[in-house]
Formats: sequence, structure tokens, C-alpha cells
Amino acid sequence: MVGRKLALAALLAASAMAAAHGAGPLDDKVYGAWGVDLAARDLSVRPGDDFDAYAGGTWAKNAVIPDDSSYAGPYQDLRRLSEARLKAIIEGSPPSSQIGALYRSYLDTATVEARGTAPLKTTLAAIGGAPDRAALAAAAARPGFLALPIELYVDTDPANAKAMALTVVQGGLTFPDRDYYLLDRFAKERAALPPYVERALSLAGDREAARHAAAIVAFETAIAKVSYSRADSQDPTKSINPTTVAALARDNPGLPWADIFAAAGLPAAPEQRLIIGERDAIRAIAALWAATPLDTLKAWETFKLIDNSGRYLPKSFTDNYDQFGNTLRGSKTAPTRERRAIILVDQRLGELIGRAYVDRFFEPARKAALGQLVGDVKAALRRRLAANGWMAPATKQMALAKLDRMTVQVGYPDVWRDYSRLRIMPDDLYGNIERSLADDWAWQIARLGKPVDRRAWAMTPQTVNAYNGGQELKIVFPAARLQPPFFALTNDAAVNYGAIGAIIGHELSHSFDDAGRHIDVDGNFKDWWTKADETEFATRIAVLGKQYDAFEPLPGVHINGTLTMGENIADVAGVQAAYDAYRASLGGKPAPMIDGLTGDQRFFLAYAQVRREKATEAQLRSVVSSDEHSPGRFRVIGAVRNIDAWYEAFGVKPGDRFYVPPGERARIW
Repeated sequence: MVGRKLALAALLAASAMAAAHGAGPLDDKVYGAWGVDLAARDLSVRPGDDFDAYAGGTWAKNAVIPDDSSYAGPYQDLRRLSEARLKAIIEGSPPSSQIGALYRSYLDTATVEARGTAPLKTTLAAIGGAPDRAALAAAAARPGFLALPIELYVDTDPANAKAMALTVVQGGLTFPDRDYYLLDRFAKERAALPPYVERALSLAGDREAARHAAAIVAFETAIAKVSYSRADSQDPTKSINPTTVAALARDNPGLPWADIFAAAGLPAAPEQRLIIGERDAIRAIAALWAATPLDTLKAWETFKLIDNSGRYLPKSFTDNYDQFGNTLRGSKTAPTRERRAIILVDQRLGELIGRAYVDRFFEPARKAALGQLVGDVKAALRRRLAANGWMAPATKQMALAKLDRMTVQVGYPDVWRDYSRLRIMPDDLYGNIERSLADDWAWQIARLGKPVDRRAWAMTPQTVNAYNGGQELKIVFPAARLQPPFFALTNDAAVNYGAIGAIIGHELSHSFDDAGRHIDVDGNFKDWWTKADETEFATRIAVLGKQYDAFEPLPGVHINGTLTMGENIADVAGVQAAYDAYRASLGGKPAPMIDGLTGDQRFFLAYAQVRREKATEAQLRSVVSSDEHSPGRFRVIGAVRNIDAWYEAFGVKPGDRFYVPPGERARIW
């Protein structure tokens, strides 16, 4: 593997090369000699009044949100850097390769325009020719661009973490969340939906586009009204309901389940086990399907076809898609065709191009150094669990055993997905995506009933993110996350602990948040806590929920402390565990002063700066409604105000805006 031996200097040189392709990486100048951007601070702000502004207020005043985006910050910068690196890989790939052919098929606008709506004809004929709802549902269940008002996917069986099971969840909405249909704060976005639907139908040749658009919006609004909230969908006590194929059909008679399963290639033996998500919502959605006129359902499927495939059709379709998308994001323009081509390759051939990304841009030294940090933070979290005074001894021992079983996977997966059966042609964009969707579904259902492969990843190495694998008892750190400002081999130790260390702690502690606590030492969903444990835990996290409910990112728009609870718990616990690990790493010796800052101050500044972001109003409204993560500003403030060491590091006193008295701070782990 040619590029795996790059030294740090060579890696930074590669980053600079990527910048020549328009990325704008975060170099040493931006983050200084030891990892914190001192110029980003606003020293006119007291840390206790607004730690996010203190740590990054000057940056926020000067930061510019890219025209084709809805936010700016380290995540956005690293994603652009990833895209620039992917572009270099793509442009070096043979035109006949899957990577080269898919990229070129998207850039070949002449062929896309020449084919016009021809790629739609077969599917439009299937919609128009469906004699009844059952036939229409069967057409929509086949892999492709159509949709059902429910969604199907394959995941770990909640009751048997060693096997995969089919899951059925609510679906059917064009907006990212039901709140867009129901709340006044989304009036602008809601007003943009009917004309978007009408234009899509008109482009597909519908002569009654206006009438059908109104019916479609009414149908989706009805679905939204019966759908679970995002918070309820995340609650495993409400959204994990084991059942059988026979019981699914019996309890939800409005949808033709036998036809759906047959068209999707799914096993449909009556006693076949599956998981149903939002039980009441799915029953109501099935009834809506049965009660809605067939003409409306056909129009809805036509719209879904265009909504899902518009990016792969002529410019008139893409322009309609972009106009609506810009309204949702609050962005000024859509991404360029070239950028979209890169993103498309990343999405459809993620692990194929990911192998090349790792070869060129990820060196073993990073993996080894992160391994040391992971060990330190994991040990710190273990000490906190062991010292916990409110858990029953037996529960505590199980928690420690679960933490001990957690594995950490860094950089890239040990096994890679095989795309060899996927046919990609340089002159067939629409067909490429159709075949890719079918290949994805075939890959999913091939895992049904098979043992869970804990080596497989749910993210690609080039993804700027990390995750806790839940039932797989693992945490994953893709290569693209392991670079400045989150991590650098040259950073001051306090900075690495405050930045990536807090994220390590965050992911580990997800195993003990409001959802993760339901997963036992074997990875199964099971009540393994005593009732007293559960009651005390609920009391402690309620303190955190109340704090976040009070945060107001926009006038009159408050964070939902229940929706964001798991992430908020993980933020506080992650920073606390990383701080403990940092202090332990000093071996009892005082940390050096650097640029007038103590080690503790550098730790908390690093945490704040990696969370900094600047977002459009539309993006903030979307995050508050549909994202389990709080906006970045409140992830900073909400975490540090519950940690005693932050008060000591910055002299935060009563009277400061975000001061919380010691007895009112959230103390969970």
C-alpha cells in the first residue's frame, strides 16, 4: 500500500496539494504551533458569559458560510478537504474503472440532456399501469427511485446481537422531519413545497400537476400528523417492537405486505421474525394508504420518482431540485456539477474509493497515536464508572464489563465491501444510480439471518465523523476525522485530549446514555439495571434536559432537551472523561504554561474550537427540529458549565451568564 508510510510533513504537503483543487485545509497557521487558534478568541467576552464566543467569537464574526452550504466550521473545512483529496483520486482513476466511469457519467451533461426523460418511461409506465394499490406498492418496493410511506432496512437484531433482522419504520415525507408540516417556524419551507411538487410533476408530463400537487401535500401532511416525533423514534422503549411477518400483515392491513415483500425480494414466511419501529404510526400510515385515492397515490409516486432522481436528469429537473433545496438549507447556490460528481462517487462507491483514500492520506503513526489516547480515555471512563456512588453494585459490574468489551476501530475497516458485481457505464448516469441502489439493497438483504460482522463499518474512511456501534460494542473513528483541528501528532497534549479525546469519551459514553444503557454486555436490548438505578438516572439526566430546554438558538426556538438528551449526556461525559485522562497523563506534574495559558485552559479551548460553527437560520431551525445533536454553540456551553474544572480554569463566578451552582450541575458519570 504505497502511501501508508507518509510522514506528517508529507501528509501536510498532500493537504496543500489538495488545497490547490479548491479545498482550503486547516493548516498550522490557522491552528498555531500547538493546536489552538488564538486569534479566533474574543477576549472582550468573559468565559462564563459565553464560552463559545470567548473561544471563537472573532472567528465567527469573520467566517463566511460558503454560498453552496448552510454552515461553516471545522467539519465543513475537513469535508471540503476530503472532497479535494477524492477528486485527486478520481482524476487519477482510469476512465473505464467504476470510479472513473461514474464520475464521467455525471459530468457528461450532453448525454444526460440528449436522453431527456427517456430513462423515466419504464417506471412511469409501471406507475400509470398499476390497476390497484397493491400493484402500485409492489412497483414502489422494488429497488429504485420510488418510495413507500414506510421504510425497510436490515440491521442488528435487538434481541440477538449476533444476527441481522429486517426493520420496518415510518417514512413517506419529503421534508426531513414531520415538524416541517406542522409548526409555524417552518412556514417559509412549507410554502415552497407545493410549487416544487407541481414543477416536478409538470416536468414528468402530468397535465393536472397543480391539482395533484395539492393532493400530495395533503397526503404527506396526513402522514406527518400520525408520525412519531424524532425523540420518540429514538426511544428504544417505543421504537423496538419485535413481531412476525404474519402479525405485521394482521395488525397493519392497509398495506399489501405480501406484495411488498415479494417485490423487494424479502423472505415472507409467516413466522419470519422482524422488527417494527413506530408501531402506532405505521398502523395509521397503512390505513392512510388504503384510504387515499389511487389517483393521488400514483401522483405521489410520480413525484417521488422525480424528487429522488432529479439530480440525474436534465438541467430543468436539477434546477427545480436545487431551488427547493436552497430554501431548505438557507444556502445561496447549489454545489457545482463537479463537486456533486465527487460527492456522488463518495456516496455510491464509498469503500472502493475509501481504500485509495487510506493508501494516500492516512499514515500508521496517526492510528498508533490515537490508540494511546483511546486507552487513556477509556481507562478514565472506567475509573468514573467504578467510583459511581448511585448504581447498584451488580449493575456497576455489568457496566464495567460492557466497557471492557468495547473495541475501537481506527482509520479504516478491516474488511472492505465488494462492488465487483455493480455495472457502471460512463454514458448511463441514470442507469448507474438505479443499478447502484439495487446493489445496495441486494447487499443488505444478503445479510438477513447471517451473523453480524463487527468488522464492517457504517461510515467510510473519508467521512469526517465518528460513531458508537451500539449493539456491536465498538466505536469507530474514520481516517478523515483524525487531522487538525481534531487531532495532530504535533499538538500540545492538552489540545489532543480536549479535541479528539473528548470525542473519544463522547462515543464511549454513548454506551451508557439514555438509549445505550438499554444494551447489555452482550449487545442485546435488555433491562439490566435495577429500578432504583433507572429512577436515579432519570433524575440526574432531567437536570441536563432542563438546561438544554432553556437554550434558545433563535428567538422563540428552543432546543428539545429530550430529543438531544443522548448527545448532551455524551458531550458532558466525554469532556469529563477526556479531562480526567489528560490530568492522569501528567503523572502528578504541573502542565507547562504555553502562550500564557494553563494546560486546563488549553484543554477547554481545544474542545470549544472543534465544535465552533456558523449556520444559516434555516439550518438552525432544521437542526433544532430534526437533529439529535444540539447546535454547536450549545454543545460547547452546555457541556463545560457542568464541569467543575472549567470554572476553576477560567475563574467563572456567580453572576456570569452561564454559571451553574455546584449543587445544580448535571452529574451523571
